[in-house]
Amino acid sequence: MPHSPILSVVLPCLNEEATLADCIATLRKALEASDLSGAWEIIVADNGSMDRSVQTAEQMGVRVVHVEERGYGRALSAGIQAAVSPHVVFVDADGTYPLELVSELYRQTLKSGAVLGLASRLRGQIEVGAMPWLHRWIGTPFFTALINLIYGGKITDCGSGFRCVRRDWFLAHPHHSTGMEFASENLIRASKSKATVIEVRGGLSRSPAERQPHLRTWRDGMRHLM
Repeated sequence: MPHSPILSVVLPCLNEEATLADCIATLRKALEASDLSGAWEIIVADNGSMDRSVQTAEQMGVRVVHVEERGYGRALSAGIQAAVSPHVVFVDADGTYPLELVSELYRQTLKSGAVLGLASRLRGQIEVGAMPWLHRWIGTPFFTALINLIYGGKITDCGSGFRCVRRDWFLAHPHHSTGMEFASENLIRASKSKATVIEVRGGLSRSPAERQPHLRTWRDGMRHLM
């Protein structure tokens, strides 16, 4: 890792041993093939994993940030704060997102002057069984439309876990959500600050059958709504 990377990639992690190594390897391959000339870093924001996630990350030579307070939002905020680059891509470590798009997401965000770029699952290919019917056809469209209506957005996927954020803007607009509702707060803060938000075509694949999902439909849905 160079002393001054221009891009940091943050992987929030809670017991992701089954997928973490593949995610790191895929990201590393995509970043090495990009024109970033090695000016990047990968950070695992570990949220108290009880499996071998931390050991896996350390053995693969990536930086680990230990986040004691539980919650998806807490892990992401800590990871972004720990980054040292002007832009941070954050993406779930469950192996479901097209990580080969990491450079494109960063470049499109940078080129447009946006503070936030999203890889929209709904604009890309969603593998059969990758997204629960209730989330794809009701939950995500509902919350996306609600955010667009209230805050004047034009996005298609408010729940994307694959984003690029300008770090100075993030630090100037601290996020307080501790859980999955971080995704909605992120968009709302961008809209309220009159910042530019863009989307690129993303997608979604199925996670391994043995992986236990962290998202709880009704609990997290209510947290987003509140």
